[in-house]
Amino acid sequence: MYEAAQLLIDRGRDRRKIIFLISDGQNAKNNKYKYDTVVKELLRYNISVYSLGVGSGFLDRKFTRLQSYAHDTGGTCITRRGGIPWKSCTLA
Repeated sequence: MYEAAQLLIDRGRDRRKIIFLISDGQNAKNNKYKYDTVVKELLRYNISVYSLGVGSGFLDRKFTRLQSYAHDTGGTCITRRGGIPWKSCTLA
C-alpha cells in the first residue's frame, strides 16, 4: 500500500487520487511499513483507498485491515461472504 501511495504523490492537489485494491486479506510477509505510517502517507497526499475483499477471508476476519484503510481514508471496502451473490455484498 505504501509503494502504491508513493506512485500517486506527484499528482496535483486538484486531481483525485485513489487506490483500488483487490485482495484476499492476507498481509504480505515482506511488508516493511506499519499501518499508522501508511495511513499518515495516504492522508498527507489525500489518497482514498477503495478495496474489494475476495475469497474466504471474511469468515477469518482477514478483511479488517482492508476495511480500516478504506474507512480511515474516506474510501469504501466491499466484501462478500462465501456463497452470497455479489449483488448482496457488504459495504463497509
